[in-house]
Amino acid sequence: MRILLAALNAPKGDLDGNLASHAAMLEQARVQGCQVAVFPELSLTGSVDPRRHPERALTVDAGPVGALLEATSRTGVAAVFGIAERAGPLFHIAQLYGHDGRLGGVYRKRHLGEGEEGYQPGHDTGVFQLGAARFGVACHARRLGVPVAMTTQAGATEDEDFPGLAALVSPDGQVARLPDWRPGSLVVEVAADVTVHPVREAVRCLLVDPAGRALLVRYADPRAPASWWGVPGGGLDPGEDHLAAVRRELREELDRDELRVGPWIGRRCHTFWLGSWMTQRERWVLCRAEPFEVDPAHVSSLAAESIAELRWWSADELRASAAVATPRDLPGLLDRVARRDLPGPDEDLGV
Repeated sequence: MRILLAALNAPKGDLDGNLASHAAMLEQARVQGCQVAVFPELSLTGSVDPRRHPERALTVDAGPVGALLEATSRTGVAAVFGIAERAGPLFHIAQLYGHDGRLGGVYRKRHLGEGEEGYQPGHDTGVFQLGAARFGVACHARRLGVPVAMTTQAGATEDEDFPGLAALVSPDGQVARLPDWRPGSLVVEVAADVTVHPVREAVRCLLVDPAGRALLVRYADPRAPASWWGVPGGGLDPGEDHLAAVRRELREELDRDELRVGPWIGRRCHTFWLGSWMTQRERWVLCRAEPFEVDPAHVSSLAAESIAELRWWSADELRASAAVATPRDLPGLLDRVARRDLPGPDEDLGV
């Protein structure tokens, strides 16, 4: 598992600025191939004095929290981030864990500090899960037998804000950390495999017209917080090879059986939450065709497969939209197809 440790300045009361910093760091983590980004305590709200400024604390269902959870879906990178949490009359320093657009857990930590008696202690274990991997955001890596991501408080003196330290401790006591209190990031590898077995084998077909547009499917699964756009395809049936699966999926999803497919243009393996954790390993194939429309009645018949809509997208339209596409750099892949710089059959297409 690859983790990005982020130390950010978290100005008090600047939720918009702090949210933008988190989103930029999640995008950096995606580009660097990380599955998780870990931020300091109070990273989203900044330091909050619950006696003087209780209005600066957030509930776990507040809008800025939801926006950051949405960013985990948009980038495909999970996040551990910190808020000053307001829970009724109580206030907690809370680390929130989000992945795939959903809140995956909360760790409420006892806060020790003179003059901050408004904070209440928490009793959670601080152990979260990403696929098959477990990791912690508390202490006691050796006792828990999990790697622990330590992100100390993003706090403030009377006249300035400062980022928290970021470090990772392995169960054998090895420590990776940023050197000081300056803002920065550090990518670390831990011996934890997120892959969930049995792995689902699947195939995807990138269908492109002469203008370079791709025919994409909007998937809207009730187990997911939001819909996303992807290329046609699905899992292999028992005893089925990838080419046979491509042809079957094109018949089932597009009602077409005359499309000419090939060549193979890459692979993708990703672990995600859809009611439970699963890992899918995909082979991708390119198909060039004149644009066509799929009968709306046929699209309606695919609702049981969580397919809600089909449409042609250009790379620029995808970049300009707020739509979540998989893989996240699908516009870049379309650019490569337009340049005839096709990925090799074993190239990793990313999350």
